[in-house]
Amino acid sequence: MQNPYDTRLSVLQAKWKTQTSIQRAVAVRRIYGLREFVSSTDAVKSWIAGVAQDLSESRSVRDEAQHYRALMERQGGRIQEGRITDVPALPAELLTEARGAAAQEPDSAEWNEALGLIERERGLGAAGEHLERAAQLAPTAERWMEVAEGCGDSTCTFAALSAALQADATNPEAKIALAEYYVGRKQDAKARDLLREAAQSEPGDYVSRKRLGDLYASAGMVAEALAEYRDLGKAFPAPLWLRRELALSYERLGFLGRAMALAKSDLTQNFDDRVARDILIRIYRARGDASSLRALYAEWMRLDPNDTQAMARIAELDAGQGDLRTGESLMRRAIALSPNDAVLRQQFANMLAAEGKQVQAREQLAKALQTNPNDEEVRRRLAYERGVGVTRDVDAAYLVDAGELARVAQRAKLDENSHATVLAEVRVERVLEDGLASVRVQQIFQINTQQGARDYARRAVQYAAGTQALRVLAARLFKRDGRVIDAEDSGDTAEEGTAGMYYDARSRMLRFPGVEIGDVLELDYRLTPESKTNPYGRYLGSLVMFRSSLPQRLQRYVLVTPAAQNFNIVAARMPAAEVREQDGHRLYEWEIRDVAALPNEPKGPPASETAPYVHVSSFATWQELGRWYAQLIAPQFALDHALREALDEVVSDKATDQEKIHAIHQFVLRNTHYVALEFGVYGYKPYPVSQVFERRFGDCKDKASLMVALLSAAGIAADIALVRTRRLGDIGEQATSISVFNHAVVYVPKYDLWLDGTAEYAGSRELPLEDQGAMALTVSLDGNAQLRRIPVALPMENYTHRQVQAKILPDGRVEFSGSAYVRGEDAPGLRREYEVTERQRDSVRNRLAEVLPRVRVDAVQVYGANDLEHDVTVKFSGEVEMFAGRPSLTLQTSWMQRSYVQKLASLPWRAQDLLLPAPWTTEEELHFALPAGARLDSVPQDKTLETPFGTAILRYQRQESELIVTTSVQFRKLRITPSEYAAFRDFCAKLESAFRAEIKVGLKG
Repeated sequence: MQNPYDTRLSVLQAKWKTQTSIQRAVAVRRIYGLREFVSSTDAVKSWIAGVAQDLSESRSVRDEAQHYRALMERQGGRIQEGRITDVPALPAELLTEARGAAAQEPDSAEWNEALGLIERERGLGAAGEHLERAAQLAPTAERWMEVAEGCGDSTCTFAALSAALQADATNPEAKIALAEYYVGRKQDAKARDLLREAAQSEPGDYVSRKRLGDLYASAGMVAEALAEYRDLGKAFPAPLWLRRELALSYERLGFLGRAMALAKSDLTQNFDDRVARDILIRIYRARGDASSLRALYAEWMRLDPNDTQAMARIAELDAGQGDLRTGESLMRRAIALSPNDAVLRQQFANMLAAEGKQVQAREQLAKALQTNPNDEEVRRRLAYERGVGVTRDVDAAYLVDAGELARVAQRAKLDENSHATVLAEVRVERVLEDGLASVRVQQIFQINTQQGARDYARRAVQYAAGTQALRVLAARLFKRDGRVIDAEDSGDTAEEGTAGMYYDARSRMLRFPGVEIGDVLELDYRLTPESKTNPYGRYLGSLVMFRSSLPQRLQRYVLVTPAAQNFNIVAARMPAAEVREQDGHRLYEWEIRDVAALPNEPKGPPASETAPYVHVSSFATWQELGRWYAQLIAPQFALDHALREALDEVVSDKATDQEKIHAIHQFVLRNTHYVALEFGVYGYKPYPVSQVFERRFGDCKDKASLMVALLSAAGIAADIALVRTRRLGDIGEQATSISVFNHAVVYVPKYDLWLDGTAEYAGSRELPLEDQGAMALTVSLDGNAQLRRIPVALPMENYTHRQVQAKILPDGRVEFSGSAYVRGEDAPGLRREYEVTERQRDSVRNRLAEVLPRVRVDAVQVYGANDLEHDVTVKFSGEVEMFAGRPSLTLQTSWMQRSYVQKLASLPWRAQDLLLPAPWTTEEELHFALPAGARLDSVPQDKTLETPFGTAILRYQRQESELIVTTSVQFRKLRITPSEYAAFRDFCAKLESAFRAEIKVGLKG
């Protein structure tokens, strides 16, 4: 079967001679990206090497090719004569050329795309802006997928992938990408449909078929998955990507022989393939094959003789086989290369202690502690009177015996109402005097169903590299037959996507092989601070939730603080803590047992409003916290020369405060892309505003701080507002820490105005629903802090009005023209939808087609799509063809979708409050002009519904040859209690029924 990626490579190569140097440089990167997908990786290598050496090419193209040639040489892994060891930097001249070309033709999709791709290669934040501009100017599936690749949040990703499929509904890559988005949201049925379509439209696309096989495997359809994998392996034996992915899938399913063969095959061409290497490591460990494992590490060291991780692994293997001298020598060599690696020194200490060399082990631990003074475990090991060789677990008194717990649980009946049961969750938090804290977490789950086995086959522990050290102390499965199987450590992975280039987020992935129903899984790990000082001063803020979506047998939280320090502790819906003092510490212990899973009803209240929790803070009041936070972030608000020039240009022709506010608000929205990951000190502290402006991206704090700085410089006082969004729910007002907040916006006190810098299509009067009604702490630049509640829009502020003039023709066709006016909550979404002129007609038709399946839209005009301060108006005209040639028509009472029960009250009854998104008002006016001789055979009766939840009015009026239908619906109440729910659902059902009433028109003859 033809490999479609070979075809793609041929197309790129065929275009080469007709392209400019900038286009060729972009093509080099695209060809490099095909290296693992084509049938011959060597073909890509030789092509790129040829470009790098072709003196007829421009210098920037050759330098670009030389960069990727060096990467491929390094990834090849076999040491060769003349092998490139250093990877040259990407050429700076190319970026300058691309910027010049885009500046010459700012409306060229081609040049915006090329510039965006070149900027993305170099990790520049402006890449997303140029790629999106290209997709808007000339929409193609490929361009919208490039936009999706750089999205920092799921909403952006979904919108870009949807646009890709709108541009080309048959594009298999877009379908695969959207399917992977659905898999991430556990919408497997939608993903399967898309992957099947992709596989059918291009049978040679092995990527879609491989992903489809993975979905079969995750659904427990092992036979179907294996059949797909076997067929792919036979049809496409060459591509490196497929070999690696099949090896990983076979390993997950327990077919280790097949996995090992494929991984070995992969490594013969690309020894730097970490996935294939880790597969072999796990298999060799599982089989106890120390010699093969050592050979693999030795080959790893041949690739990089200074790789300390490989050295340490070989040293441990040698020491374990009794070759102490070689093991110790290798470990000393590794430490000489990385003297500040505290983990290496602890590994060496363990090796020395096992040999009985207690003094030398203690020396290594002391040096590890010098590197990381906050590692409490090392400190206690050093202080323990029985010596380093015997270590005491300082948290043992609070942990549970996982083995005994497993034996007891496995004798009892499984709870098949839940995929898993939390047998125990223990958290021990030890606070140092400077506010830094180490955390020990022990989690023990019992697997109750096949879905639970799939869900818990892998567990990830997230931490911030550089500021936290993670040590996994235990990760194992307790089987029913008494066996204990250690998990396989798949190593760390960086966060993917745009943000991964800028933040230090890491996830340690642990794989539990062969998880079965009835197994008990234990994960025990410790997080310790890496830094020597607390970057926040003496601040501590911690929120620990009790209860979860799973039933729990035991949950325990232990807080250990210096006895001399006082903390503000808020415990809600919790039994009283046991408090005691010992050895200069104060210990608090909270515990709950045998609690059911939290109800999981759609649109239910967040956990903090129903579940128990404990909150700990070093601040007694919000004013204390405000003064501290203002001092922490004050240096970030300084404007550099470039930002001051930009501000002068933005407000130069603005006379009033309101005009300046609107201009600055839109400037921040248009000039900074939202990236939503925050780690390290920047979890609470924004980046300098000049840096945010320079790199054109930031998280919510960064965008809010930039807006505050610009407003203040323009003479308008503004506060940063820390927000606990509605998704998180309310929390006690005495929980005085930043940890309770998950968002940041801007508050302008003079005008009681709230501005959200992440709502990129919203005007200053259109606050996102997640913000409305939320708890917020406003902090002024001088440190004054006040806890507030963000206002909720009134029903008439979220308003939609549609008017349609529909002319019924004698042959049954209906010609129409109309307009829709929208303000409030729906306006930002419409601006995004209608932003690209070429998509406007399809968007209007799709909305009408929800009610009128056979509808044609001929013309559309949109007002307010590109001006955030104007409401959105859409004018449209077209024809309804569904009644053509019929003697009678059945007309709808509304041309809007009216699925109130399904969308708002889908459950027959509720145990929890129902939370509605917003109050709103919808009005509609339909004018049906009848042809001569037509008759109204059936017209519904007028209807009025008046309830505490909202009102509805439907009126039908005959004026000569015209029928006018006017409707008005208003929902007012946002929270429906269980006792009110039956009445609310009845209101929705009656309202829906009223709109299902039909108008029947008979035509002449």
